[in-house]
Amino acid sequence: MINCDNTKYLMKKKDRDNLEKKNKKEKNYLLEKIGISNFNFLLNVCDHIDSCIIIDRRVDMITPFCTPFTYEGLIDHFFGIDNLQIEIPRYIIFNEENKHVKYDMMENKDKKECNNNMINNNNMNNMNNYDNSYGNNNNIINKTMKVRVKLKSSVDVLYNDIKDLSQNEIGSFLHKKASDIQKTYKEKDSLKDIEEINQYMRIFKEKHYEHNSLSTHVNIASFILNNIKKEYNFNKLKLEDEIIQLEINTNKNILLSIVKQIQLLIYTNDDIYEVYRLLCLFSILTNGINQNYINELKKDIIEQYGIKELTRLNKLYTCNILKFNNKQKFLWTQLKNNFHLLSNDENDISYVCNGYAPLSVRLIEYMAAFKNNLQVFPEIFNLLNGPTLDIIQNPIGYETLPIQNKTKNNHINLNNTKKKKKNVLLFYIGGISYAEIASIRALNKKNQHYNYLIFTTEIVSSKKFLQSME
Repeated sequence: MINCDNTKYLMKKKDRDNLEKKNKKEKNYLLEKIGISNFNFLLNVCDHIDSCIIIDRRVDMITPFCTPFTYEGLIDHFFGIDNLQIEIPRYIIFNEENKHVKYDMMENKDKKECNNNMINNNNMNNMNNYDNSYGNNNNIINKTMKVRVKLKSSVDVLYNDIKDLSQNEIGSFLHKKASDIQKTYKEKDSLKDIEEINQYMRIFKEKHYEHNSLSTHVNIASFILNNIKKEYNFNKLKLEDEIIQLEINTNKNILLSIVKQIQLLIYTNDDIYEVYRLLCLFSILTNGINQNYINELKKDIIEQYGIKELTRLNKLYTCNILKFNNKQKFLWTQLKNNFHLLSNDENDISYVCNGYAPLSVRLIEYMAAFKNNLQVFPEIFNLLNGPTLDIIQNPIGYETLPIQNKTKNNHINLNNTKKKKKNVLLFYIGGISYAEIASIRALNKKNQHYNYLIFTTEIVSSKKFLQSME
């Protein structure tokens, strides 16, 4: 049985008011002693975080299979970034590729001269063969030797400035940086007193670190850009662009042409990951490949790359990436038109994939524009793979606060929003690509209201994804 003290209701009004004042005074004294003025901090109200967006990787399986065109994305595409480190052939970093070409030409020339002049001398021929084989071994060793390059800002002072640039901006940035460093080095000739020398040495140390970083990135960037311009890589980029430009009423001859081009890559023993990348992209965008086409491609892959590829093909089918049913709806045209995924605007986030804006990042843009009103356009969000939920979370206990506190808190919130942007938490379940990271950074620069913070399970690329299927 609960004992209830009802004596205060039997007291006179004056005595009751005095008792309430006394209790309130004791309560305030205790709160001040422990340093707490109110218990509003226990409510789930935060002035700094505006919202949380959770994106499942299944929503956008297109972007990981597209070629990234940012510097960081291209480095990962060619070499693979692991914990902000890359392992790269030594001759690229030290610009020894031309030396290897000259060495090979000289070696071939010496071989011809030796064969013409020393046909009858067996001993000399044996010595020549030994020397040539020794030279070849050295050449192979030099070409296969790798150097580990750290891309951390504490080691590489230029990487943060260059990593989000497109391939067209890399050259001009490096040229400008080289001119600045050269200008700093020339300033030493005009120094007159010790104070000027002291100031110059501080700048010189910074520029010296930049010089080391610059030489590394000039060699890496030149290797990447030269590889992109090569015919076999250019043809793959052209094929990728043809796949992305597909429409709902595309002629069947064009689809057959794409299949034939993928088959040509298989017949020429191209990189298996590039074959799968283009095949998966084609399958996802068309929402299913013709059964006859896919059977031919499966047969060619197994014959060219081995029976072990059957496991990977089955896993891709289980994950619904390689789709064999060509009777499904072709949604790609509606997706790219409604979300404006293809754009030639240089200031748009589509620069990260050479004209294609990552679907997941476009979603984030739309959510910022139509905040709390996503259900106004159900036909657009119904095109996505999986349900779209818009949950408005009301603060627990907020309605019990006095009206004065509410208005006071709202006034404080308005002042805070004027001063700084609110944070939006982005959770990518299943991984995020470097192209998407670069486009989100671009949003942070453009958006005046929100600052996006990225949380993810891992960094993904087409190669990493396909390697996990082995």
